[in-house]
Amino acid sequence: NYLNAWRYDNAVQDDLWNYLTLAANNSLNVKKVMDSWTLQAGYPVVTLTRDYSQRKAWLTQKRFLLYVTSNETNGIDSSKYWWEIPITYTSERNANWDPITKLWMTRSNASDEFMIKDEDIPNNDEWIIANLQEVGYYRVNYDTNNWKLIIRQLVSNHKKIHVINRAQLIDDALDMSRAHLLDYHIALNITQYLVNEKQFIAWEAALNAFSFLDRMLRRSSAYGLWKITWTVSEDSENILDKYLQISIIGWTCKYGHHDCVQQSLKRFREWQTRVKNGDQTNPIHPNLRSIVYCTGIEFGSEQDWDFLWNQYLNATVASEREKLLRSLACSREPWLLSRYITRAFNGSSGIRKQDGSYVFRAVASIKSVTSSMNSEFELRQLQEFYNTVKTNVGTAQRSFMQAMEQTTANVHWMQSHYHEIDNWLSNTKHLLIR
Repeated sequence: NYLNAWRYDNAVQDDLWNYLTLAANNSLNVKKVMDSWTLQAGYPVVTLTRDYSQRKAWLTQKRFLLYVTSNETNGIDSSKYWWEIPITYTSERNANWDPITKLWMTRSNASDEFMIKDEDIPNNDEWIIANLQEVGYYRVNYDTNNWKLIIRQLVSNHKKIHVINRAQLIDDALDMSRAHLLDYHIALNITQYLVNEKQFIAWEAALNAFSFLDRMLRRSSAYGLWKITWTVSEDSENILDKYLQISIIGWTCKYGHHDCVQQSLKRFREWQTRVKNGDQTNPIHPNLRSIVYCTGIEFGSEQDWDFLWNQYLNATVASEREKLLRSLACSREPWLLSRYITRAFNGSSGIRKQDGSYVFRAVASIKSVTSSMNSEFELRQLQEFYNTVKTNVGTAQRSFMQAMEQTTANVHWMQSHYHEIDNWLSNTKHLLIR
């Protein structure tokens, strides 16, 4: 009906919403729902709170901010943000992971609190989980006791919780801790069940979340306690198992794990030997090239950097050139990075003009330069460095500004959370994944 009504004519988004409302027999105001998602920034975190003495549970929402900057808060009243959210949930008593909407969080409600039906509330010693299979674009937080019930389930039999929701629980918990919405000891306790987790989806969520903690702890006294060790099985035919192994290899190399670094350097040297003997065939598996290239540069020498630089100059495939450009920024030597930046703006260096700002972004984004900065001293150094190069950074200016905002947030994070995590690590066994 919509296509027929507006054929050969111009339509606006409200016209589409009106026809979708009609298609839903006016049971849902599609415009009201969609405007809440398309006309305001960000997304919400929904908090599910239980009153165990009264056997009641209710939902509230607010805007989720990973870290707050002055640009995001000036003149903005976060309480005015509201999303029309279809809520799905299940409980330990009758776990059903089909994402069927149980209620709508809608502005027409008399209160900003939305009660869960009494018959859907489990016993006090049973968990409840919302956003089934993560079909909704929102995070979920719970009261402390419900988190503990979920952790108990993950440790005793994690397979009773859908794998997508296991990934969701890890991702939500660690990001909400980072955003000061959840104690870190709860979020980290969730990860303890990973000793028995074999699914790529859950591990990918965990590794992504762990990367921030790794950067923050890397130069602290707690880093010696921050260890995850794997014994990797032989190659699997399952594609997700292969992806998991690639993720694990990348993670262990990032940690500086001796075997991983040595294997990467071995493959890097084999490639160098082939090229030296006139064989331009790259023996490194395409899925591992970014890992091997970056590790080779990070733990290699000036000669290794020069080798990869020459490979970039001779590369003809765009995706390969991008990998090489990004990997050249993995060096831990400031003078090599400085030389790299200088070449980016030298018209005869071999770097295309349109790639110059990409080099700046690569250097500005690498963990060894900015993303692990978390002290007042480093923040001042970054600001001073930016002041010396800001007239030449061009389109990379935004990357530098974001780096300074992130570093400011990192300083605040260290002040707020470091000691809690140090205490948790001191009293917890390291993960050994088999």
